[in-house]
Amino acid sequence: MANQVNVDQHKKILGTLYVVFGSLNLVAVLMVALISSAVIPIHVDDFEVLLAVKIVKYAVITLTFILTTPALIAGIGLLYKKDWALTLAFIIGIIGLLGFPIWTFIGIYSIVIFILAQNNKKPKEATELISGD
Repeated sequence: MANQVNVDQHKKILGTLYVVFGSLNLVAVLMVALISSAVIPIHVDDFEVLLAVKIVKYAVITLTFILTTPALIAGIGLLYKKDWALTLAFIIGIIGLLGFPIWTFIGIYSIVIFILAQNNKKPKEATELISGD
C-alpha cells in the first residue's frame, strides 16, 4: 500500500510539472512572437524576407500549441486523478525526450512513473493470494 501512495504522489508531481512547463512554453513562444512582430518589420524592408519570417513564426507557434496542449491536458488530468492521463503523459514523455534538458527530464520521469504504476496494477501470483500478502 505504501508503494501505491508513492505512485499517487509522483503522479501529482508529474501533473504539476506538465502544467507549469507547458504554460511556460506557451508564454515564452507568445512573448517571442510578440517581440518579433514588433522588432522585425522595423529592421527588414524586403517583402520576401518579411513573409518568410512570418511563415516561420506562425509555424513555430502552431507546432508549440500542438505539442503543448496535450501536455497541459495530461497535467490537469493527472492532478484530477484521471485514469487516461498517465497514458497520455507517457506518450508525451516519449516525445518530450527530444526537448533537452527540461523536457528530457520530464519525459524520463513520465516513463518511470508509468512503469511503476503498471507494476502496481500487475495481478498477484497464486502464492501471494494464498498466503494473504
